[in-house]
Amino acid sequence: MLRVSDIMTADVSTLDPSHTLRAALEVLADRGIHGAPVVAGDTVVGVLSLTDILTFEASEPGVPRHRPDNPDWGEMDVPTAEEADPSDDATFFVEMWSDSESDVVGRMEEEGPEWDFLEAHTVAEVMTRRVFALTPSASVADAARYMVDGGVHRVLVMDSGALVGLVSAWDIVRAVADRRL
Repeated sequence: MLRVSDIMTADVSTLDPSHTLRAALEVLADRGIHGAPVVAGDTVVGVLSLTDILTFEASEPGVPRHRPDNPDWGEMDVPTAEEADPSDDATFFVEMWSDSESDVVGRMEEEGPEWDFLEAHTVAEVMTRRVFALTPSASVADAARYMVDGGVHRVLVMDSGALVGLVSAWDIVRAVADRRL
């Protein structure tokens, strides 16, 4: 019988709960993985997956605005088409917007939480706190059933509370393709 320990990845990439989502995505992308355990010290506190990030992002209202929803425009002296100077179209915008002379290039290059959703949130906010784990001696068939029943794509392999590996759905597919299962 093929055991979880026979197909698991022993060198597991982990994430810190205080990392930004951007830092977490960089780890996932660099390693070509879709999720990883979240570890605080020596304790597994959750798992972060790309699905977790997408679900969280889809539930957020979006980028905060600089201006209030109902600005007080006050009295506006807008020239009619006949009164406007056609050689000076930009003046209209300069007079309408108080920040029209600000450095547009600088504003577009500005990197901060307001412009970067991934920097504004941490792994701890998004991760799944329920940990699906099995012992190294569990069968691969049991791991597959556990994943199906739990609706997850990876199971942590833990021995006496310590993270020793990870089995992903891809590891099981590989074992089937290699006729090991």
